[in-house]
Amino acid sequence: GLQVLTANVVGVHLSMAKQLSDGCEVLAPDSDHVLHRGRIADFAAEGLNLPVGYRVLHLAASDRGVALPEGRLVPWEGYAVRLLGNGWEHKGRWSTEQDAGLSISVWRCEIWTEGLFSLLFWALGWLVSESARDVAVNTGGVPFARRLLIDWTDRRILFHGGGAGGCENLWNDFFEQPLSEGGVVAQMALADIEDAEKSGFLSVAVRFGRPWFHKFGEFRGADEGANQFTDMKGGRLDAENAEEGRAAFRRWIRVRQPVLERATQVREIALAALPLSQWLAVHIRQTDKLEQCQANRISRAALAAQIRAFCTALSCRGAWVCSDDPSLKQALLKELEASGLCVAHHDSLLSANGLPSHKDEALDRRRNAEDVLVEALLMAQCGALLSTWSNVSVAAVYFSPPGYRHYLFGDDTPASPQHAIGSACATAMPAGMAGGATSCSSAVSTSVPGFCSACGASEPQLRCSGCTSAFYCRKGCQRTAWPEHKVACNAGRAR
Repeated sequence: GLQVLTANVVGVHLSMAKQLSDGCEVLAPDSDHVLHRGRIADFAAEGLNLPVGYRVLHLAASDRGVALPEGRLVPWEGYAVRLLGNGWEHKGRWSTEQDAGLSISVWRCEIWTEGLFSLLFWALGWLVSESARDVAVNTGGVPFARRLLIDWTDRRILFHGGGAGGCENLWNDFFEQPLSEGGVVAQMALADIEDAEKSGFLSVAVRFGRPWFHKFGEFRGADEGANQFTDMKGGRLDAENAEEGRAAFRRWIRVRQPVLERATQVREIALAALPLSQWLAVHIRQTDKLEQCQANRISRAALAAQIRAFCTALSCRGAWVCSDDPSLKQALLKELEASGLCVAHHDSLLSANGLPSHKDEALDRRRNAEDVLVEALLMAQCGALLSTWSNVSVAAVYFSPPGYRHYLFGDDTPASPQHAIGSACATAMPAGMAGGATSCSSAVSTSVPGFCSACGASEPQLRCSGCTSAFYCRKGCQRTAWPEHKVACNAGRAR
């Protein structure tokens, strides 16, 4: 009667070396993609030709035997500590009432190839779906409450790697456990998880995607939607989608205090030169994203030209530049500063090998994930956002206040600029300080010699006769750029 269950998850580790001992209590997925408590019983495999890496176990609730890859098994001993973290042993129990019950639902992430915000949106999709689901619990009239938890303890999640320390549950490094709606830290102790399991009120799900739940936002703002995946909506993040995301973040997502304090420290160092409202947040995601989003394939010159144009149109005097490509970021910072913009950046940990940092095994990927979270929190505090397609920029919008202006590279610039970029910038911050640096210039020019001020094309043939500092590849580009250039042009003439 032994049932051999397939892995069902891409990349399941099938090791010939057994890490769990015979008789060990584990949580194991059944055909419903929910983990159930069982015990390894390899003696029952005698005479069977099982695939390499499979273990035989007995599931207590259904009283049957199954065979699964060891990589799908979660040791039960110490699971509550790994899930919640140390320090919960002496937390107040949910209730001291004998007739009170607690139902605990957990989503265990088994998505191992994605970055921080992609996993956050999967978790958020589960939280929204699970909180709306009617849970049929036979309590015999006993009152009970629900708690929702996120489990990122699987060591195969990419940003577990590269560095020591931190929480066994990666979620706890960055966010408070939701526990209940609104992120309120409700009373709960480690023993409550054990009690809930014994009472049949603990559910640990490993399923994701349709038909169970979809990734929150359905890739809007992170993917153009012009690909072969039929379940990936993608497309622009419009005002309605942005407000839905803000509401979901307010309800469920609470960033840990140490991360918030670090963001404040970076802001006080890197962004002190200007009021936050005068910074244009810039996020550029390329590396492996270029395979998915062709629209992210933009030349450096075109990126710089659009950043300057948007700063002028939005009355932003500085650019807070964030990117997954360190060489591109440094080149942009130099180019933008030379054009008269105040520029700032964070010394985030990035791959020097041309890889997305969360996939570079040489890096402390946990540290990189925190760096990206800090950048997103600060992007949300800037006056506006100009970005490529990415989960990071979407998260920045969700963290932002209502009315936050956000644009994609390639969008038309807003009309009616108020003043030119680069004027009256505050004192520069010294380079090399922890958290990044700010550099400012008092120049008014919005153009870089050798590149068209409108489209970013190289080797332009025309030069503005008024200020002599703007360059264009043709008359059409000059006419297009005039609404953004005229203020700087007049200022250049006045000098």
